[in-house]
Amino acid sequence: MARARRRKKLAAGAAQPCAPSLAHARNLLYKTTVNSEQNTAMDTYTIRLEDFPDISDKHRTEAESRFRRTLERALGGGAEVVPAYKAWQAAEETGEHELSTDDVALAKRWLAAASRARNDGFNGLGEAPEAYFEVKLAR
Repeated sequence: MARARRRKKLAAGAAQPCAPSLAHARNLLYKTTVNSEQNTAMDTYTIRLEDFPDISDKHRTEAESRFRRTLERALGGGAEVVPAYKAWQAAEETGEHELSTDDVALAKRWLAAASRARNDGFNGLGEAPEAYFEVKLAR
């Protein structure tokens, strides 16, 4: 049991942000390991706050970090972000009846986690109805 907790803790810690520098202030890169039957690879994703008017780099970085932390916690760790995002994308592009029940459940988890992360990310920033957090997968 302790070994399983340790593995879970290590998996959750796998998605640590790169040290922000001036070049990376607006575009934080996170790495997460994705293991599946067909694919064992290192996938990365970026999270950016878009279309928020007159925000300092410090506040942008803090908001993006809050979004990432909440998203990862809600999904059960950094390793769950990419598969959940892919399941949500697949659900957006196809009908629910064309997906497996596991993919549908994962897509619904993404929606709930992303909503919670959006709320935490915007916490304390004020009103900006056109602003959003963009999650991009890179490889």
